[in-house]
Amino acid sequence: MGRPVGPDGRDRAHGRRAAPRPRRGRPLPGRLRHLPPGDGPGRGAVAGGDAGDDRHRHHPARCRGHLRRRGNRRRAPDARDLLGGLVVGFSEAQFAETVKKINEGMASLSTKIGEVPGAAHAAVDHWYLPGFIKDAILWCATKITELARWIWDKITDVLKGVAAPVSFFSYAFDWQDVRGVANGVTGQLKPEAMPAATSWTGPAATAYKGVVKPQGDAAAKIATIADKTATALQVCAGVGLTFYVAIAVIVVKFIAAMITAIAAFGSAVFSWAGAALVVEEAGVNSGLIWAAVAALTAALGTQAQQLIGLHGEVVDTSFFPGGKWPNPTTASFGDGSVADGDADWSLNR
Repeated sequence: MGRPVGPDGRDRAHGRRAAPRPRRGRPLPGRLRHLPPGDGPGRGAVAGGDAGDDRHRHHPARCRGHLRRRGNRRRAPDARDLLGGLVVGFSEAQFAETVKKINEGMASLSTKIGEVPGAAHAAVDHWYLPGFIKDAILWCATKITELARWIWDKITDVLKGVAAPVSFFSYAFDWQDVRGVANGVTGQLKPEAMPAATSWTGPAATAYKGVVKPQGDAAAKIATIADKTATALQVCAGVGLTFYVAIAVIVVKFIAAMITAIAAFGSAVFSWAGAALVVEEAGVNSGLIWAAVAALTAALGTQAQQLIGLHGEVVDTSFFPGGKWPNPTTASFGDGSVADGDADWSLNR
């Protein structure tokens, strides 16, 4: 145990202040999609004592007073920051809650990473610890911080596309609107919906009846393309949402490991245990991230096949002669005179 400490926080016998409380770490950087190169949580280095520093207890290992740089505190982005201000109508509550959990988890993880140096500082600030023990604790703190920053950076990388599912769902709804309009045109061009087609005869009437079906087929083709496009976007959005739910679980899991590691800094032995725990969690969580990425890639591979089929639908000009909308041949409907004796059409009697 340490020496008695008076109410003023100083060692009664020698006037030394009690071990400082661990400093809080730096919050999550402002916007996940715009991290500057090399930025990350808790960038301050853990300063170690001199190797073999077994001097008198009045001379603890040097350089422990600067375990973390001050400043550069940034607020964590809220869900609207991550969404880029987009407003969506698809399962908005579920997606917003997922983003909120990831955002809060990353802010908490950044704070916990920043607390490691302070916890190490407090652990070595005891007169009875020899120098090599202090150095071991500080070395463990450095490694824990490096591993935690590594996993934090990996999660940050995959969060750069967090707004993609929103855009996919939004565009899918737009394409369904296109499909609805095109199907409406198709329905209006059906023969049973056009009673005028049976109320007149002649060359013009024949020409009119002949061009109705190509017009309807062209509109139906547009509806098919729009439907396939919307389906592909919906599937991609759903896969992306599932992916980020998995990332949220990983973040929560790693935060628990960091809390345990910080609490383990009571002694060098437990510090080694804390470092081992973070090493294990870093390996497991990075594996989970890559597994989620692999699953996402496999799902999007299937979507790539659909995109190939969609491309085939787009380049199919069988319903668009010469790459243009079917000619309505309206010139055949113009001559309705009877004075010249060659009227192109007449009403049925």
